[in-house]
Order: sequence, then structure tokens, then C-alpha cells
Amino acid sequence: LLDALKDQKDFSLGSAEGAFFLCLHVYLDVSFPQQNHLNARALRALYALHVVDHLRKARGEDPGHPGQAEKGFTTARVLVLCPFRSVCYEFVKLLMALMPEKKQVKHKDRFEEDFGAREDDSFASKPADYQHLFGGNS
Repeated sequence: LLDALKDQKDFSLGSAEGAFFLCLHVYLDVSFPQQNHLNARALRALYALHVVDHLRKARGEDPGHPGQAEKGFTTARVLVLCPFRSVCYEFVKLLMALMPEKKQVKHKDRFEEDFGAREDDSFASKPADYQHLFGGNS
């Protein structure tokens, strides 16, 4: 899965981001105040990777955790709150890229229409952090 992330645009993993992922991987509570417009996509990719790992373990798709799916009465669910539609769009696209074997996505056309990027040239003169925060379909 990490190899799939490395192919993503704007993905670079520094020591702080690596520590962030290790904390997520062992299910520790995390506060990461070092997030900024330069590493936001990489951090989003790391917690998307954690979500996919969690879902696969819960569904019994992880060879290291066989039979986990039979232990519960419901399928695994994860709630991720995104501050803007553009962030939600990127996150869902990332999840789909990390799980290419899942071919069926309900209401994908409606999702693309409601959350997909809308071009706006008025951001070209704004600073990079402003473009990152308010770009896309906010």
C-alpha cells in the first residue's frame, strides 16, 4: 500500500510524518500541529493508508489477521471528517486508489458532480497556502 502512495502527487515522507504514521499504526491518539499546506496531502495519504489497513483487518482481508470478519455483527466503518469538499474529494479518490480491487462505487457520478474540482482562475494571484486551503470545490 505504501508503494501506491509513493506514486501519488505531492507525497514526501519526512521524519515527523513517519512518526505520525507510526502513532496511527499502533492506534495512539494523535495531535499533529505541524500540518501545513506543504505536507497536508502526505498526511492525508498516511491516514487514508491507516483507514484502508483498518478496514482490511476488520474484514478479514489481511493475511496477518485471518478470521477477524467473523467476530462482529456488522461490517467495519470509519468516519472521517473533512473541512472542505475539495479535501473530501481528494480523500475519497485516494481511498479508491489504495483499494483498486473494489470496482463498484455507489453513486460515483453524483459524487463527482457534487464534490469534483471546479476551475477558478481567481486563485492564481493568491499565496500557496490560500490556494491549498480554498482551491477546488470548497
